[in-house]
Amino acid sequence: MKCKIKFSGKFILILLASIILIQLLLATSYYVYNYERRLEDYKIRIMDQIVDTLRIMRASPIEKTRLIAKVSEIHDFSVDVTIEPLSSIKSDSENYYVIKKIVEKNFNAGHISVQLDDGRWANFEFRPTPAHYLLQLVILILEFFVAGILLFFAWYIERFTAPLHKFKAAAERLGVQLRPEPIVEYGPAIVKETADAMNQMQHRIIQLLQDRNTMLAAISHDLRTPLTRLRLRTQFVKDKNLVKESITDIEEMEHMIEQILTFTKDASRQEAQVDLDLVALLQTLCDDQADLGNYVSFKSDCQRLAFHARPLAIKRAFSNIINNAVSYATQVCVELEKTDSDIKVKIADNGPGIPEDQLTKVFTPFYRVDSSRSPKKGGCGLGLAIVHDIINDHDGIIFLNNLPSHGLAVTICFPIP
Repeated sequence: MKCKIKFSGKFILILLASIILIQLLLATSYYVYNYERRLEDYKIRIMDQIVDTLRIMRASPIEKTRLIAKVSEIHDFSVDVTIEPLSSIKSDSENYYVIKKIVEKNFNAGHISVQLDDGRWANFEFRPTPAHYLLQLVILILEFFVAGILLFFAWYIERFTAPLHKFKAAAERLGVQLRPEPIVEYGPAIVKETADAMNQMQHRIIQLLQDRNTMLAAISHDLRTPLTRLRLRTQFVKDKNLVKESITDIEEMEHMIEQILTFTKDASRQEAQVDLDLVALLQTLCDDQADLGNYVSFKSDCQRLAFHARPLAIKRAFSNIINNAVSYATQVCVELEKTDSDIKVKIADNGPGIPEDQLTKVFTPFYRVDSSRSPKKGGCGLGLAIVHDIINDHDGIIFLNNLPSHGLAVTICFPIP
């Protein structure tokens, strides 16, 4: 069994957002952990630098103090010797642990003044946030910026791809429905223009089909009046055989007109869809045929089966198939089977069948089989065309095949939503 995975724009957007979010969380966690660890190392280095500088100053001549201060400066650490303290954070002790306690307590201030033996003050200034952490922060900000750009482009692509799925669905609906809902026009300008063109195309197609159905209905209706006059005039003909043949032709023409009117009326699809029991419907149709003396059996693998359909239309479709089978066969078997993916209805008969090259042509309006099925049954070739139209309207498929021995099988499959 093949497994088909559909990657929609929303799925890709969610997947991309999840990957970016995980990346940002990991980067943030690493940054925070690394920052705390390095910051502690930096504090220790600053405290060592202060204590070492004070020790060198104490061991050196007074006139060398300023030189030592100058030499001790590095990019993130500066020293200045003044008479008065430059920092409000002061210490009169050079003890390492005293300095450590004061620096840890006031590290964020970034400065401290320590009194020397000669009464002057050594003023130390350092950066609470080391420079290399600023680089890491910039990189983290850039990551958030890139993530925002990627999400923006993913969202923008979704604005283009989402309407395309709606166009596809609308095109599929137009193939089976004459009154599909118009496409909502949203998204970029070119997408809105495409949606508008699609809606106009749907409207034109619907109008053309309605005009065709109206024309067929009008012609069929207008033919009834002259046929009625012809039937009346036939009554005055003295030749009884001629009268009988004329009445037969008139009845056949009236039957054709009735089929055409049914075809055009069904094409309008005015009936609303409701939930019905497909098992009960097929059982009723088979029982009606049995009451008329026809051998029609019914088999089903379930007691009840809910089916969303247009009740009169779906009943007409199955009734046409069963009536057609009864007309050409002595035995008909209707089977209903439900699987995980579809609902299958099979109507098999023991009739003469249909030539293989005409199995698909019988669904064409006004097409009649020449020799396989009895040509005496009349009709204008609209029965299976009506069935095909109704089945297609219910998202189903219908196909014919000749049975190995003799007879014809009509199989109808409806997908389970």
